[in-house]
Amino acid sequence: MNDQMTSFHITSAIAELTDETNQGQAFSFLPLSWSIGSIAAPIIGGFLARPAEQYPGDGSLATFSSRRHTLSGVQRAHKSITSVSASSANPTNYGTISGDRDTALQAQEEQPKPDSTIDQRMTVPEIIRDPIIRRVLGAYIFLAIVATSIEAAWILWLYMPIAKGGVGFTTSQIGVILSCVGVLATFINLVVFPPLQRRVGTVALYRAGMWLQVVRVILFPLVSKLAAWDAEATDGTRGLLTQAGIAAMVLTRCGGGVVFACNMILVSQSAPSRTSLGAVNGVAQMVASSVRATGPTLATILFAVSTDPQFHALGGQLIWVYMGLLALAGVYASSKVQEGRNGV
Repeated sequence: MNDQMTSFHITSAIAELTDETNQGQAFSFLPLSWSIGSIAAPIIGGFLARPAEQYPGDGSLATFSSRRHTLSGVQRAHKSITSVSASSANPTNYGTISGDRDTALQAQEEQPKPDSTIDQRMTVPEIIRDPIIRRVLGAYIFLAIVATSIEAAWILWLYMPIAKGGVGFTTSQIGVILSCVGVLATFINLVVFPPLQRRVGTVALYRAGMWLQVVRVILFPLVSKLAAWDAEATDGTRGLLTQAGIAAMVLTRCGGGVVFACNMILVSQSAPSRTSLGAVNGVAQMVASSVRATGPTLATILFAVSTDPQFHALGGQLIWVYMGLLALAGVYASSKVQEGRNGV
């Protein structure tokens, strides 16, 4: 519900305030805000999970031995309550809330517009029937399901023991890895993406990012093998091969993350007019949210089926085959996308 009520408003507002000269820089701040949160949140959550086990010397934490995730849950609730309280204590009046309007702005809006397409409004059926928008939405569907599936499987895979096909990291180590992802993703979104988007183009960068999703999937079974070889050579510990594999996964995760900013730009550019930006972004969020709800569920089920000794589907590789096919379908869908209404 929060995603539906806020995300498309933000993307629509940014699209209205920018043009092709500064869209890349503006839209890069949206995944940037996520990356900043990704730096602190995994560290806090990782170190607060299972406090009685992580800090056995502190007797006051013994009560959490049967409530392993209570502290991290309280911390998340506290952040949400603080955010709501801060926004409620400082309401901002933009004029339309109280009915007041700037007279100069109102006079400007009432002037006849030379181009009738500026006021072109679209219904949901019209948005879905539009071929340009439909191709962008199709690519967005595969991006959403691939990204959420990989993220869901990644955490499970990091935690799973090496003998079962994972790499056997602890919760605190996983928190550090995710925070490193946040730091690198922040740098890429803030420093690398804007000039690269202007030079290479949104569509080309989007397609490259989708190919990196394929690489991410391939790295899962590959790094599992490296971890197994390391465990045999180093008596069960993780060596340089595993560390190099995890580093490669972090790099592809952060490099492939540019697809989200590219997707926001492409969705906004596919709208035939500025007055239809809200409707187009709303439909895009609705479609993406529906697959985000099913993607992680199906991915975790297939992960369990693949790694369970009773099933061990496709030799434990069923989940990677499934996500690899999804990623390739996403690459194909991205090849049909064009930039703007005129195409590039």
